[in-house]
Amino acid sequence: MTATSDFPQTATWRGAELKPYGAGAGMRGIPGDCYSLSRFVKAAYLNANYPQKESETENVVRMFRSLEGVVMIEGASRMGDGKFEKTIYTGCFSARTGNYYYAMYGNPSIRYVSLMDAEGASPDRLVVPEPRRS
Repeated sequence: MTATSDFPQTATWRGAELKPYGAGAGMRGIPGDCYSLSRFVKAAYLNANYPQKESETENVVRMFRSLEGVVMIEGASRMGDGKFEKTIYTGCFSARTGNYYYAMYGNPSIRYVSLMDAEGASPDRLVVPEPRRS
């Protein structure tokens, strides 16, 4: 009955101001709540208990599946400014191959870029400006 997607109000106890620690605090007490601390603990638990895989591809999928368990879904939790919190992208890096893997909120397909391709490249080749919107 007290669960809400709204950002919780500050409480005062004997003159001490108690402010919520990030978005998601309105879900405290609901299993799988969106509170930052709960999400970090759940991510650590998932990572510690997900069976290790052999190949990089399997481990990348393992990583993304673990992180899917703690993403912020738009509408679940309002921030202090009134906007909804959401995970806009998820990413991971393989130091062995130099691949950076990522998925976006609007397109969860896992993609990657090879950072090894950037070795020795001039900076103007590494940063490509986003297309302008008209």
